[in-house]
Parts: sequence; C-alpha cells; structure tokens
Amino acid sequence: MQQVELTRSLRAARISRARWRELFSKPSLIFLLFVSPWILGFLIFTVWPMLTSFYYSFTKYKVIIPPRWIGLENYKWLFTMDLDFKDALANSLLLTITTVPVGVITAFIMAVVVNQEGIRGLPFWRALFYIPAIIPAVASIYMFAWVLNYYYSPLNLLLKAVGLQPVNFFASSTTLILLNVLAAWGFGGGMIIFLAGLRGIPRSLYEAASIDGANRLQQIRHITLPGLSPVFFFMLTGGLIGSMQAFQTGWFLIQYGAPRAKMIFLGTLVYTNAFGGGSVGSAGGMGYASAVAWVIFAIVMVLTALNLWGARYWVYYEQI
Repeated sequence: MQQVELTRSLRAARISRARWRELFSKPSLIFLLFVSPWILGFLIFTVWPMLTSFYYSFTKYKVIIPPRWIGLENYKWLFTMDLDFKDALANSLLLTITTVPVGVITAFIMAVVVNQEGIRGLPFWRALFYIPAIIPAVASIYMFAWVLNYYYSPLNLLLKAVGLQPVNFFASSTTLILLNVLAAWGFGGGMIIFLAGLRGIPRSLYEAASIDGANRLQQIRHITLPGLSPVFFFMLTGGLIGSMQAFQTGWFLIQYGAPRAKMIFLGTLVYTNAFGGGSVGSAGGMGYASAVAWVIFAIVMVLTALNLWGARYWVYYEQI
C-alpha cells in the first residue's frame, strides 16, 4: 500500500514538473509575449479601476478632495434615503423586461427574412438593415427626438394637415413604447449574429423535415429555434447587461421633454452623482457613484446567474 502511494506521489510530482517546464518553454513564453499587451491592458484599464471604485464606494470622494473613509454610509443612503434609486431601479427592470425581448425578437425576424434565398438585391438589403447598428446611439436618439417632437415633428405636422390633434410622444403613457421603438431600431448587430447562427444549422435537417411533411412554421419551431437557442441565450445575456446600464437614451430624451421620473435609470444615477454633485444631503460625488455602480454590478450578476441557471432547460448544443 505504501509503495502504491509512493508511486502516485512520484507520478504527480513528475506531472507537476512537466507542467512547469511547459509553462516556461519557448512556445509558451512567445505566446505570453504576444498576449501581454492585452493582459496589461486588462489589468490596468479593467481590474484596477474596478478595485479602485470598490474602495471609493466606501469613501466620500469628489475628485478634487482626497477620499475620506465613511464605511457603509453611501450604501445606507442609497437604500434608505435616495428617492431616485427606487425610480431608477424600477425603470431599469422595466426597461430590461420589455426592450430586451423586443430587440432580440426583431433581430431574429429580420435575420430569418434576409436569410431567404432568391431575393433580388439581397446583399443590398442586408447592408441597409445593418446601417442603424453603426449609427451612433446619440445620433439615433436625436433623430427620434426630432421626428417625434410635439411642436415640429413631421408626424404631428401631417396629423395637423389632415385635421387631427398632435400627439405628445414624450408623455408618461408613451415613453415605454418610445424606448421599445429605439430598442428595435438597433437590430442590425443582433441580425448579423442570428444570421450566422442560421447559416450554421445543417440544411439536411430542413430537407428531412420537408420529406416528413413538416410545414415552414413547424420547421422553425422544431429546428430553427432549438438550433438558435445558444444565440438567443447570448443575445438575452448581452441585452440584460446592457439594459441595466442604460444611460444615454433616458438622459437625452429628458432634454426633449420626456418625464424624468420615467427616464431615470441606474446608469443615470451613476452619471449625475459622479459629475452632477449627487443628491442633496448624500455623500455624493465619485464615492457615491461608485456605490451605485457596484449595486448595478451585483444586480447584473444575480440576473446573469439566474439566466445561466435557466439555460439548462432551454438551450441546446450540438452533440459531436
């Protein structure tokens, strides 16, 4: 028995030495040399700012004043005294629940459309549908703000021309619709990802389904959707993370008359506290903004973990 244990220990030691030799071998060092710019960039511009902001979240820090440790005061104020936090959290969750599915479904439908064969000028249509994705978000928001403006909107001018009353698209009752329209507008990036996923589904599956008498809807339900489930998972996860950090949409639409109570998000709290002084009576500044940012991080981690847990029940991967 002792001989067996000794043999195992020697074998483990040899494997360990071999791994260390492999780590410091010439190919490994060359690999590390080439990836070192990324590693350094990740450590300097991602890891270090995250750790620094975590420290600042426990301080009173307004950039021009050295940080002063105040413990959990920022978090206490955030959860008990900051009235904007409740509105921002509710708006961010509502934004996630509504706009993420709208954006994903729109991208999927358009990918199915441009994946059809025999359409004349198909490359042109694909490029045209992708253009909104490369337009800066601020430009898109300003464009919608101009098109839907109450006073000089082309739509409202048309309504006036036919004798109808103009519509206030920035009213509290329509802001959610407006946000969903903006979410659907940028479908181009998701369309390309879904299109790549559609190209990866073997044509033989559709041919076999057609021979068995399956119609188009049945093929989409039993072949396309399961085959694209990893893509749906990726898009939902990315959309979830992005929507919980939403800032610029609400910020710019407020300037055009959209109600602040409906357009303030968690990302808005980070910006206003970091650069706008923060709520009256709070710790304010970068320290308070860092606390809000870490609360966003915690919420995103929880939602992502739930998404990962649920993926086992509906995401299917090809078995090789």
